[in-house]
Amino acid sequence: LKKYKKIQNKHGNLVFTGDLTVEKLMDVDQQMENKDLGLYLISVIAMMYGIPVNRIPFLVGKAAAGGDSGGLADTGYWRKISVWQSKLEAVYNRELFIPFFGVEMKFRRGYLQDEVRETQNEMQKTQIAEQRMNIGVWTAEEVGYYLDIDAEVIKKAQEEKKTREDEIKSGMLNQNLNTNDNVMKNQDAKNKAKKKQETQNNNQQNAGGKKINP
Repeated sequence: LKKYKKIQNKHGNLVFTGDLTVEKLMDVDQQMENKDLGLYLISVIAMMYGIPVNRIPFLVGKAAAGGDSGGLADTGYWRKISVWQSKLEAVYNRELFIPFFGVEMKFRRGYLQDEVRETQNEMQKTQIAEQRMNIGVWTAEEVGYYLDIDAEVIKKAQEEKKTREDEIKSGMLNQNLNTNDNVMKNQDAKNKAKKKQETQNNNQQNAGGKKINP
C-alpha cells in the first residue's frame, strides 16, 4: 500500500488475497459524462457570473419555473451589465472618443428601471426642496446641499423665474388695461350714437314729423 500511494504508481495493479468489499467512489453516471455534464458545468459557470435561472433553466438542475419569482436575480443580472457598460464607456471616452473626436460614447441600456427610479427620486427631492424654499424654511445654500447643486446656480434660476413671472404679470396687466380701454371707447361710441339718434328724433318732431337729414 505504501508503494501504490505514490503518484507514479497510482494506476498500477495490486494483487492480494482475502475477502474484499469494493466500493466505488465518485461514480459518474454514463449520461452525465457527456451532454448533462456539459450543461451542468455551464450552468454553474453562469451562476458564478450572476446569470438568472430563467436565462438558463438547467441551472444546477432547477427548471425555470422554480427560479426567481420576484425578479431579483434578473435585476441583478442587468445591473451587472449596466456597471460593465459604464466602465467601458469611461475608458473609451477618456482614451479615444473625447481626445480624438470630441464626443462622448454611450451604450444603449437594456434595463431602465433603475434609471426610472432615480428620476422619480430626483423629482420628489426637487419638489420637496422647492416647497421648503418657497415657504422660507430653506435657503439657496441648503437647497443646493440637498440637491447637490451649486447655490449660485439656484439663485440665478430663482432670479430668472421671478423675471419671467413679472413679465407674465405685466403682460396680463397691459392686456387688461387694453381691454378696459376698448370697453370705454365702445361705450363712448354707443353714447354718441344714442345722443345723435335722440337729436334726430327731436328735430323730426319739431319739424312737424317731417324727416330731415342730419
